[in-house]
Amino acid sequence: MNRPIQKIAIIGAGALGAVYGSLLFTHDRDSVFFIADGSRREKLAADGVLVNGTSFPIPAFTPEEAPIADLVIVAVKHRQLDEAIAGIRRVVGERTVILSVMNGIDSEERIAAVYGWDKVLYALSLGIDAVREGNAVTYQNLGRILFGERDNTEQNERVRLVGDLFRRAGINHEVPPDMVRSLWFKYMINVGVNQVSAVLGMTYGAIRESARAREMMDAAMREVIAVAAAKKVDLSERDLEEWYRVLGTLGASGKTSMLQDVEAGRPAEVDMLAGTMIAMGEQYRIPTPVNRELFTELKRIENEKERGKMTISRTVDFILELDKLKSVTRKNRSKGSDRYENSAEHSWHIAMMAYSLQPYARTVLDMHRVVGMLLVHDVGEIDTGDTIVYATEGWEERKAAELEAVRRIFGMVQEPQRSFFLGLWLEFEEAVTPEARFAHAADRAIPALLNLANEGQSWRENGISYQRVIGRIGPPIEAGCPALWEYLRGRLAEENEKGWFGEDR
Repeated sequence: MNRPIQKIAIIGAGALGAVYGSLLFTHDRDSVFFIADGSRREKLAADGVLVNGTSFPIPAFTPEEAPIADLVIVAVKHRQLDEAIAGIRRVVGERTVILSVMNGIDSEERIAAVYGWDKVLYALSLGIDAVREGNAVTYQNLGRILFGERDNTEQNERVRLVGDLFRRAGINHEVPPDMVRSLWFKYMINVGVNQVSAVLGMTYGAIRESARAREMMDAAMREVIAVAAAKKVDLSERDLEEWYRVLGTLGASGKTSMLQDVEAGRPAEVDMLAGTMIAMGEQYRIPTPVNRELFTELKRIENEKERGKMTISRTVDFILELDKLKSVTRKNRSKGSDRYENSAEHSWHIAMMAYSLQPYARTVLDMHRVVGMLLVHDVGEIDTGDTIVYATEGWEERKAAELEAVRRIFGMVQEPQRSFFLGLWLEFEEAVTPEARFAHAADRAIPALLNLANEGQSWRENGISYQRVIGRIGPPIEAGCPALWEYLRGRLAEENEKGWFGEDR
């Protein structure tokens, strides 16, 4: 990239997305657009966003309609990141830069795992006191965006181009020399002020006046400093002093994003904050009692609010909707039977298969996620039906239809289950994590195992050649479970001699 940034996509039209979108729109009304789907896109397309009392008719495109952008700003909640990663696929071109202004310390790694580090810059938003109510956002202090490469001792071209755009649009920014330290500084702040404000129900002004709030906040942040030291990240007591300087600049009536979520009945990011701190504390044998207390209390608050709006009838409707998967007929027959299996049987079978093959995985896996992916990966077939794994045409259209289907089906349940199920489905589709690759290996292998047990029944009936089987299932099985592919490759070669394959149609 050596030309100025001209087209900017924003995914996530919450407080941060709306504020930055309004500034970019003011600079150049043709430069910026939102990416959204469903009713959210319709509302944005009709009303735009309202920032400090001014309406900004920023265009909104679906993920399928959005054009390629020079810069993509990711401003979603942590639970929505997997969906956002999938949602920006069509806007990421050869020279696109992706900037995540999310809370937390892992969004860049997760985005780069899909699109590569040549597309991703580190970033964080600091000192902004934006509050969202419905489609309206207000703020007194814009704060600043810190962004750049991991090491910015010398700024490269793409960092300079993003900085030039921010200058033109009036977005305060800074390029610190050590972005990892800056991310941990923001993470420390969020662990402290976000969680304490949400538990105590306090604005920034109230926190400044409350000794109890400051004491709890300091203790939570000191646990972050201790873990950061174990990870060789340069945080110290002086960073607490810097935070209090920032806190003094925030509007007294302003609220943290987590307090806004709790008040609106939305899921809070407690798993990403206290949950991650607890896990890292256990890893490094560092006590995290304050974060454990905050985690417990925020989960209690969240569960109480969820129960207040939850109706068990919706969950029952979802469960009964899943029953339809039993009626989706696949192309393989059960072993030794003239009956074709259904998709629900398939999902159960590969979940058990994954547990059985765990000793042959190439690395330590989170089997809870593996099995979760295998149980949800074919739910979309309730609407789309089954397509044989060896099909070579229309695959993108097929997957787009399945994504629409799972959004409908998972939308039948409340948060956080909705985002949890959809996140598992998207992780499986991306096939980037070790767990997803292992799940893919099981999914590709089991039709072949059934064919081997039934003398090539599905291959012969559907005209599937030996070469197409090898080419279609070999790479994903070898990537996810090499030992399984070594076994299968030998079996397939043996049975090819018996004429158990068809002729490609």
